[in-house]
Amino acid sequence: MQPAAGDPDRPLVLVVDDNPQAAEILARHLDSGGFRIEIAHTGTEALTMARELKPVAITLDLLLPEVDGWEVLSRLKADETTRNIPVVVVSVVDNAALGRALGAFDYFVKPVDGKALLSD
Repeated sequence: MQPAAGDPDRPLVLVVDDNPQAAEILARHLDSGGFRIEIAHTGTEALTMARELKPVAITLDLLLPEVDGWEVLSRLKADETTRNIPVVVVSVVDNAALGRALGAFDYFVKPVDGKALLSD
């Protein structure tokens, strides 16, 4: 977990990715789009941070240690505290149909174009 960076008035996005470089790239795209970022590196951390921070959105990698992204997505959507947070899957796993079936708001296959990510 890292401290919240930037202006506290900016909307918070939780970036969930176990790869620090991938998380940093996403964070830069989102920062340039006007968002404040927190990063979770494991599925367990993601679930805890989502409940505590109540971000406006979550980007979610599927290949995570401890609890994989599919399970994180299922738990987020089953939890009353987090079910209405839009989750955007950002992963090398190309299975958008399953992601949307589990409640993902959108689905991107890495590498992600920053403009496409911010267009929704």
